[in-house]
Amino acid sequence: MSAPLAFQGAWWSKMMVEGKFGLVYPYCSVFSFFCFFAIFLRKDLEERGWCVTLGAFT
Repeated sequence: MSAPLAFQGAWWSKMMVEGKFGLVYPYCSVFSFFCFFAIFLRKDLEERGWCVTLGAFT
């Protein structure tokens, strides 16, 4: 597991655990959900890095 993927997974889990998924941060959650799948489907390094960076600030 790569570092960016691990970081995104940890952030995703954090949102789920705190109950913010689709509730407090609906836009961020939906966008993160898209990024989460984009990481697996496209495996594009630039897109992965951009999504992780966005996640760090949301």
